[in-house]
Amino acid sequence: MASVTPKGALSFKTTSVDDPHFYAQSKTSTKHQAPSKPYRAANEDRDPEHVNDVVKIRFEDIFAEPEGTYSFGTIWGASFKLFTDSKVWCYKFLSALCGVPCGIFWGCHFACLSFCQIWWCEPSLRSISILMRPCARLCGIFLKSFVEPLHYAVGKVFSSIRLTMTKE
Repeated sequence: MASVTPKGALSFKTTSVDDPHFYAQSKTSTKHQAPSKPYRAANEDRDPEHVNDVVKIRFEDIFAEPEGTYSFGTIWGASFKLFTDSKVWCYKFLSALCGVPCGIFWGCHFACLSFCQIWWCEPSLRSISILMRPCARLCGIFLKSFVEPLHYAVGKVFSSIRLTMTKE
């Protein structure tokens, strides 16, 4: 039996997160909307701007044995395996433990910075700029009225000085 919606009643379309169109942006999207997908694929580059290249540390960047001072091959291989695996799993553990709280903290931090910049710093600087405009005009009048003629007169005085050098 088909469901009938009474005239004037609201009907809601049910959507699923699994629906491929769930995250699609509308044609009227603006730059303030969230990205079309909230996650990235596992093989996708998560640092396309190379912001954190400084922490790309490999075993060879830390440990190096010069020629003639080699350890046992199995020790070197085990050290390599333990270093890389412990680095990966320690990072995963710490990001699982602290990633969400750090994301919340830094999101709030940058939101507060943006708020202060938009609602406090810029209006304050604009206000100071408006308030200082008469002072700037007075300084300009003072410079043109007193300092500029003084420098002109001093320049005239020193321009009439002639130096002659004679050898004795």
